Amino acid sequence: MLRASELGTPTPTAPSPEPSTAPTSSPTVATTAASTASPTAPVVTADEPTCASSQLQIAYSPSLGGGAAGNFTVALGIWNRGSHPCMLRGWATVQFLNPNGGLVPTHWVETTGDYSGSAQPVAVSLLPCATSGGCASDSTPAAYVSVAGDDVITPCVTAASVRVLTPGASTAVVVNLRVDGFGDGQVFCSDGKVWVLPVASTYPALGPPFA
Repeated sequence: MLRASELGTPTPTAPSPEPSTAPTSSPTVATTAASTASPTAPVVTADEPTCASSQLQIAYSPSLGGGAAGNFTVALGIWNRGSHPCMLRGWATVQFLNPNGGLVPTHWVETTGDYSGSAQPVAVSLLPCATSGGCASDSTPAAYVSVAGDDVITPCVTAASVRVLTPGASTAVVVNLRVDGFGDGQVFCSDGKVWVLPVASTYPALGPPFA
């Protein structure tokens, strides 16, 4: 696994582009439908402990990933299988592995903005999945890690799995990447260079966890 000193300078968040056209005028007919408030993520309490590796479940989450021409994002969902809420804040470290568990070139960069969007290193509370919708790998996780790369610039590497060390944890969790039609694993180009966003809540994108 690369140490932080080997990662290079984190990629800064790109500024939001200015709109290219003037905004359209407001409609003259008012709607009578009441607006629906966005779901609110759990608030981290003062005494909430950092999540331990032993209580976390981490799995590939296709609903939070995606891609466009030349780039893609692999999302790693995080569930709290413990009996009490816990929190995560900051960046996870990642190390790609081959089918035998051997190391695959991995050059990860901590960033607050990548192809998939942006996230700031804020504390995220993870409710126990047994009480917030279930712990099945196809349910919505409480939090996730976004790992973005390109699929164009050679050389490319194939990762059958990824070893994930969450912020504050001492033991890593190995996540299978041979899923969804990728029988050999996920392909990362630029010799395994990826951009990693800090742990983020899934509430803004998917709402509260559900089974």
